[in-house]
Parts: sequence; structure tokens; C-alpha cells
Amino acid sequence: MTNQSVTPMVSAPAPIAASSPINVRQWVCLILLALSIGTNAYLWHLWREDRTVAEVAAQSSQELQMVQTQTHYLQQLKTAVDQWNGDLESLRKADENSQIEIEALKTEIKRLQDSRAAYEVFVQNQLRTYQAQWVKQIQAQKRYEVNW
Repeated sequence: MTNQSVTPMVSAPAPIAASSPINVRQWVCLILLALSIGTNAYLWHLWREDRTVAEVAAQSSQELQMVQTQTHYLQQLKTAVDQWNGDLESLRKADENSQIEIEALKTEIKRLQDSRAAYEVFVQNQLRTYQAQWVKQIQAQKRYEVNW
């Protein structure tokens, strides 16, 4: 036998191909590109959300302003209606007082009509009495003239 030692045969590492560093660089570039695209997309999404929030806030501000304007207008209307209700209440009281006065006047008119009717009866009775007296005087005078 020969004195040769037995060494297992381990294959030598394969030499790195010259194109391999380019592949790693390409992968790094692709990853960086993907990250920048993702970041840009996320930033664009945030920008759109911010813009949407700003538009909604502006619209809400306009709607709030409209609601405040309408509230102010409604408060003015309520004030006017309250004033009209007060005026209407005073008119109702005045109408009620007028109705009471009208009833009092109707009662007075009825009393005056009754008094007038009684006076007419009295005057007619007086007239009849005077006519009867006058007729008697004329008859007496005619008798006196005839006798004279």
C-alpha cells in the first residue's frame, strides 16, 4: 500500500459568476423601487385622504354656516310670531271687551225701545184724553152758542 492518506474529496466552491453581483444589485434595485412605489402610493393615499377630509370639513363648514343662518332666520321668525301672538292676544281681549260693550248696548237699546213703547202708549192715551176733552169743550161751546 502506498502511504497516501485518504482525504475525502471535497469539491471546491464554485466560483461566483460575474453576473451574480448584477443580479443582487438588480434585486436590491427592484426592492428599493418597490419600496419607493409603495411609499409613493401610500403618500398619495394619505394626500387623497387629507384632501377628502379638507373637502368634507369645508362642506361641513358651509353646511354649518347655512344651518346657523337658517337658525338665525328662524329665531327672527319666532320673535315675530311671538310678537304677533301678543298682538293677537290683546286684540282678543279688545274683541271680548267690545262684545261685552255690544251686549250692554243691546240691553240699553232694548230698555230704550221698551221705554219708547211705553211712552208711545202714554202719549196715545194722553192724546185720546185731550181729544176727548177737546170734543167735550167743542160740544159744550156749541151748546153755549146755540143757547146764546
